[in-house]
Amino acid sequence: MTRAAIARGSRSGGIAVLCVNPQPRKRNRQPKKRKRQPTEDAADEDAADEVRTPDWKVRGAHLDQGRGSRDVVDHFDVPDVKDVQAVVPYVREIYRYHRETEGLKHASPSYMSKHADINAKMRAILIDWLVDVHLKFKLLPETLYLTVNLIDRFLEQERMIMRDKLQLVGVTAMFLACKYEEIFAPECIDFVYITAQVEWVTLTLTLTLTLTLTRTRTRTRTRTRTLKPEPEPYGEAYTRDDILRMEGLMLLRLNFQLTAPNAFVFLKRFAKVAGIATTPRSKTELLAHYLVELTLQEYKMLKYLPSTTCASAVYLALKTCGHTPWTADLEKHSTYTEADLQACVRDIHELHEKATTNNLQAVRKKYTEQKHGNVSSIAVAHLDGGGLSQCETLAEAKARLRASLTAARAAGISDLWGFVAKGLAMAAEDLAAAGMEDKARAAADLAAEYSCRTERTEK
Repeated sequence: MTRAAIARGSRSGGIAVLCVNPQPRKRNRQPKKRKRQPTEDAADEDAADEVRTPDWKVRGAHLDQGRGSRDVVDHFDVPDVKDVQAVVPYVREIYRYHRETEGLKHASPSYMSKHADINAKMRAILIDWLVDVHLKFKLLPETLYLTVNLIDRFLEQERMIMRDKLQLVGVTAMFLACKYEEIFAPECIDFVYITAQVEWVTLTLTLTLTLTLTRTRTRTRTRTRTLKPEPEPYGEAYTRDDILRMEGLMLLRLNFQLTAPNAFVFLKRFAKVAGIATTPRSKTELLAHYLVELTLQEYKMLKYLPSTTCASAVYLALKTCGHTPWTADLEKHSTYTEADLQACVRDIHELHEKATTNNLQAVRKKYTEQKHGNVSSIAVAHLDGGGLSQCETLAEAKARLRASLTAARAAGISDLWGFVAKGLAMAAEDLAAAGMEDKARAAADLAAEYSCRTERTEK
């Protein structure tokens, strides 16, 4: 219908039909861009644009130019400034957060006393076996540390674990740690197989030993027969359903909180600060890793925080390899003084001494390999010489010697000046060999003083 017909119909009283377009024309409602006029406030607008720039870009620009108090780069971080994965602008905040939260997800050092059927020795055997499993699967170091952390935290929460389920707890913890840390994690069936192999070997050895004892006692000839059982595909050990059920229970007890600052995180940072994190890896760094892994099996080492353990391991590794054990940079970034580490250093040193005679040899054998620098064969550091501990500062050593001398006088013991002088002379030699010339001279002067006192006493 045309517009003329519509007009005629409206004049004659007819009905006018209006045609409505069902798809109205879209209107462009985008606001027009205003042209920026140069004003006197251009500098302020540029500053506002800089504020709106993403924070990481601003920090990166400042980092390149060396501006800003938060963007001051330490000398050992300078080579990694352009490495995105090193996150140099945030590394201080990250490790400050680790220090603040490491105690929140750390098992109590007394939780084992609440278990009736398992003990610290069983825990040590379990972790020793898990070190072998970790090595066999070629897993990341972070996986091993997280596994031990999950085991301890779970056993602290779940107090009804029997000894026949302890291996299941360890396997499940490593299964969870692999999911968390690994790119290509082993499947559940792999852990079922590894536990079945252990069960099968144990049963075979037990039957062989029983047969040998029986033959010795009766002294009778018997026909040799095979005592190896013919197990099912995965033996009589744990099944896939057992591991999955334990996985659900472990996640429930831990409230799905798996992230925890472990010792490996601090060890990487402290080794970098100490200047031993090199490529290829230095023996000092490998020795520090060896010492920290020795502490994983020891239940008594739970009394120390992961950062304390790592700082003490770096201290002892540096001392063992003949370097200055503690520097101003290490004290600043670890927040530990040399005196704060003495108790932990002594405990790690004791573990290092007993490593060759310990029944659990998985960690020591691991670090005898060439790729780990064969650092487990390095001689143990000598800490005690003539009653003077080299781990102590010279002021503490003087106070300790004076206290010992006072106690000896009270007990009526005479002629101790020569003993003290000899101990100080030995300490001076050790300090000089370690490169601490100032302390060595001070100890030698003190030894000479006590020697003079000995001569006057004899006269």
